Amino acid sequence: MNNRICNYSPGYPQKYKKIVWLCHYVNSEIGEIIGHKDISNNIAPWITDMVKLFENKEDVQIYIISPNYYNNKNINLTRNGVNYCFYKYTSFDIGIVYNQIVMLLTNYSHQKRNIATILKRIQPDLIHLFGSENTSYSVGFNKLKSEYRSLITIQGFVSSAATKRNIFKLIVQKERVKYERLINSFCNYYANGTQDAIDVLKKRFNSKAAVFNFQLPTYENIDIEIGDIKKKYDIVFFARVTEAKGIEDLLNAVAILKAKIGDISLVVVGGATKSYSDFLLKKCKMLNIEKNVTYAGFQETQSKAHEIVASAKVFVLPTHFDGMPGSLRETMKLGVPIIANNVGGIPELNSEKECVKLVPKKNIQQLADTIFEVLNNKNLYDKLLNNSIELINTKFSNQNIYNNVIDIYDKVITQYEKDRL
Repeated sequence: MNNRICNYSPGYPQKYKKIVWLCHYVNSEIGEIIGHKDISNNIAPWITDMVKLFENKEDVQIYIISPNYYNNKNINLTRNGVNYCFYKYTSFDIGIVYNQIVMLLTNYSHQKRNIATILKRIQPDLIHLFGSENTSYSVGFNKLKSEYRSLITIQGFVSSAATKRNIFKLIVQKERVKYERLINSFCNYYANGTQDAIDVLKKRFNSKAAVFNFQLPTYENIDIEIGDIKKKYDIVFFARVTEAKGIEDLLNAVAILKAKIGDISLVVVGGATKSYSDFLLKKCKMLNIEKNVTYAGFQETQSKAHEIVASAKVFVLPTHFDGMPGSLRETMKLGVPIIANNVGGIPELNSEKECVKLVPKKNIQQLADTIFEVLNNKNLYDKLLNNSIELINTKFSNQNIYNNVIDIYDKVITQYEKDRL
């Protein structure tokens, strides 16, 4: 294993393509190396899964540029052939809300300056931006978008989210919508795996966008055999614990199920802010389901999270808007049937066979009825289980995904060169 912290990224032969991933990156292994504070949110775990595909490769050199949520310092790290460039993203790390206030008041000066400095040093062949709506880093890209070749992966559209009720959150949301529009209206090349995202992109922002088919990998080191774990919970929620991911809808559905059948259990796996956790606990008491809900919280390793997920009978994700959540693919590998909202790219998992039981967004009664149906209909339960296992072992092969990403990078770089002629 190659771990080292340095003041610059190591040189490679010119045959390597230098690719920057501009994204969120939080990983407990990296955190242990550089020394980190406690981070209770597993931000963008699919990036960690992608990194595994690109470690110690001979045809590409990856640089990950990310806000340093560990200790808010400028740090460069090389591990297993992948370069990590963490930048100081705010003047003082004084909490999520205050950090956002400082960013707004300073017009994201730390992000813009530090990202520009890193890119100037690297001189990448291509920037792969994951999420134009994430102002923690997309602001730095927006300022330089005409200076570098770029490829964007849409992670979701914040402009599709419900309008925030809190005035400060509304201001932040409007900023995110602004940068989403500025970037997506300008850039030409996109890598996305869902037709829904492509349709929204072309209709709302850029009708001439060139889009390459792109799938995120699935975490491979799942050493839990299907059937090994005793079922302890009826339902698992496995995602960031936010309103947009539908946790409040699920709690309301659990209350309906409790009134109907009495005995129902839910375990929640994922990080949340303290204030939102407190709000959800109060909501559970109000709904009289506090004894039916277990908050496992953020798990430091994916293995621990997977063990909890595998101990549930069904995974329910009533997300309000999404692309193709990685948690769905991981859960398929764990052998847990899935119920999810009919949004984003999720319906495409059913393009050949029914692998996910779909529910209309924000239809709480139908969500509760569907959970009851899947838990009590063995034929349906087994069909969802077997179809999803077949899908994850064929369509989502990680080696095929790696080859496809390399091919996309080659095509975009080549097209940029043709456009210059």
